[in-house]
Amino acid sequence: MLVQGIPTQSTLRFWLSWDKPTVPSAWLNTGQPLTPVPLRYNGRQVAVLLTAVNLIPNTAYTLFIRDARGTDLVPPTPCRTLSESLPDNGELVLAVGSCYWFYAKATALLAAYYPPRFLMPELRFLMGDQIYLDVFSATGIPNPLVAPDVWEIYTKQWSDQNFQQFFMSTPTGILPDDHEFWNDYPHGNLQLPYLSNTALRSNLERDARAALQAFQLPLNVNGQASFSFAVPPLHFYVLDTRLSRTRYDANPARFMHPQDRADVLQWLAHLPGPGVLVMADSLVTNPSPDWQRLFHTMGDVTLGDYGEDFYALWQGLIGAPHDVLLLSGDVHYGGFGEVSTQASRYAHPGLRLGKVYECVSSALALLTTAKSNYDKPQKFDLSGALARHEYLPYTNHYATLRGVENYALLRFTKLNNGVEFNVYFYEPNNTLLFEPPTGAKYVLV
Repeated sequence: MLVQGIPTQSTLRFWLSWDKPTVPSAWLNTGQPLTPVPLRYNGRQVAVLLTAVNLIPNTAYTLFIRDARGTDLVPPTPCRTLSESLPDNGELVLAVGSCYWFYAKATALLAAYYPPRFLMPELRFLMGDQIYLDVFSATGIPNPLVAPDVWEIYTKQWSDQNFQQFFMSTPTGILPDDHEFWNDYPHGNLQLPYLSNTALRSNLERDARAALQAFQLPLNVNGQASFSFAVPPLHFYVLDTRLSRTRYDANPARFMHPQDRADVLQWLAHLPGPGVLVMADSLVTNPSPDWQRLFHTMGDVTLGDYGEDFYALWQGLIGAPHDVLLLSGDVHYGGFGEVSTQASRYAHPGLRLGKVYECVSSALALLTTAKSNYDKPQKFDLSGALARHEYLPYTNHYATLRGVENYALLRFTKLNNGVEFNVYFYEPNNTLLFEPPTGAKYVLV
């Protein structure tokens, strides 16, 4: 299996399944070789990361990969670097989704051909729960007594032809979320008593992190969980909110690594154009009910339970010099709406419209025992669990019905002053669920 990661204007990166000791040869049609780096899981050879640098923006290339005997390992593969900017008469199309439960067997998921040809995506973000380590069974019910075999689960899913077709279809960036470990990680869970064994829990966490480093994160820019890139005037920040997360009642409690927090707040404060902030979990939320925090049932602790990080991020969003679109997953429904920020004391003066849009897409392949109803609040406290009663109103434009699998496509076009975007939701069978109503115009300035 060959999967293309997120390209930039000057780099291309590919994940090639490869378990042999000798690395294959890879080069572009220009003759430029790619640098191979072996990827291992606890010492086992899993794949090779192939990287090309110093390339030309918005240029089509062809990738060739051969073994030591000169045999083609994959067909010649077309690929392209990102444009230096959004074209005046063109577009950037982005696919987003989250939550791929293997046993749903969603064979049509974002396959090689997308529904309307004018929406063929150039990039895709998978925003968490690409694998369900804790519920890897056809019943959809976790085994409460036996910890998962991380190697066995990853190799079974990554070798499945349906999953491969889905994974290989589009250049992809990755965000991990809780099911890459267990439900509501890093908290415990009453449904998983094996987590009470300290040594077993530590080994499971270690193996899950090793698998992320070998199978998923290499697709990201520089292989990082958090990273940024731009197609001016549009600027992207992909923010990990899971790998450095503490318990909600830790002191201090956090869902971001301190360096990521500093970086994303700096990014927001100095945005030179409209922003897209990509996260696994929603920022339009209230803290969890007390009973849910106490027992850690199948409902997760939310980002709102981490008051300091939550508050800082919302202050950064409201005070940014340009509008921001949030992309997230996790909640097992799809939705699109906007937060009005004009009345906030942190609002930035200037041309921006005073809106923070949010597009949520979940689930690509639904865990049948975890169907969710749309539950966005009409208002929420931007200080989260700090409970400072600074409320922002949320307006919903669309939400999927309970139990409807979905993915979203976003189409960005350049304006004289800003970027217009449209949002489309589809079921995995390519049935259109939502498109912008006639006359609707969503703009980031």
